[in-house]
Amino acid sequence: MDGEKIIRWQRKRSGKAEEIHHILKDELGGGHVPSKRFGANAAWWTIAVLALNLHNLMKRRLLPEEYGKSRPKSLRFLLYTMVGKIVTHGRRTVLKIWTGDRGGTLFASVMKRLELLQSMPD
Repeated sequence: MDGEKIIRWQRKRSGKAEEIHHILKDELGGGHVPSKRFGANAAWWTIAVLALNLHNLMKRRLLPEEYGKSRPKSLRFLLYTMVGKIVTHGRRTVLKIWTGDRGGTLFASVMKRLELLQSMPD
């Protein structure tokens, strides 16, 4: 490719790699290694990358379009901390979903989409 096409191609990307790197390091814990061992740190980084891939898959397949540009930190707050309460009673553990707030409603819609996705033929 000539130089002008390469520069145009690079400008179209507009920092997407840096954004992904920031998400991996700061929001998913990839910037802090847990051990002095290389293998453990490589596993830690692999888990962070897998979490980012699952996050992107969930945004594209399960969440409504309005959450398409959401970051892991905001979804972590909405889905994982604001969904409901885990209750243990009579040797049973149950997740009680709050329907009055945004997190519980969002979680319920995600579960419905997941059920529809499971029932689709390959």
